[in-house]
Amino acid sequence: MISDRGRQRPSTSIQKVIVCECGAEILLIPDVKEMDRAIVYHAECHAGKETDPVKAKALFEQIQNYLVKQVLVVTSEEEFEKANSKRKEGF
Repeated sequence: MISDRGRQRPSTSIQKVIVCECGAEILLIPDVKEMDRAIVYHAECHAGKETDPVKAKALFEQIQNYLVKQVLVVTSEEEFEKANSKRKEGF
């Protein structure tokens, strides 16, 4: 018997990403907690460059909100595409 353990299989699905204002791409993953960690980490990287704590907090929130909105847009588009394909299959 041949085992596939340890071998990487090519992905059959296209991996989705969100793109920050700075151009950084963040892989969209289905684990909500991990996705949140990735967004918070990236927003903290932006905020860490700001010396004024008030501006840093505002920048953190701005980047965080921007990325969360992108997650919602990408996932809603994906759900819309799924619904459309199911509707077409029904006809």
